[in-house]
Amino acid sequence: MSAPAPAKNVVVLGGGCAGVTVAQSLSNKLDHAQYNLILVDMRPHTIWLPAGVRMVVTHDEAFTDTVRPSAVRS
Repeated sequence: MSAPAPAKNVVVLGGGCAGVTVAQSLSNKLDHAQYNLILVDMRPHTIWLPAGVRMVVTHDEAFTDTVRPSAVRS
């Protein structure tokens, strides 16, 4: 009898909002016997700030006033 095939590695780079969301989604969909899901981030913890933009914008400013002009599309 042959040995079972080793599990394939699926690597998600970045543990920000998008990386964690992708990793959670893949964790629910992948067969754990066939895939190792690896989340790589430079921090040992997750920072989850879905309202982070509001933290840097005061009531007197618009969002477009606080970001670099090159990052704002008309």
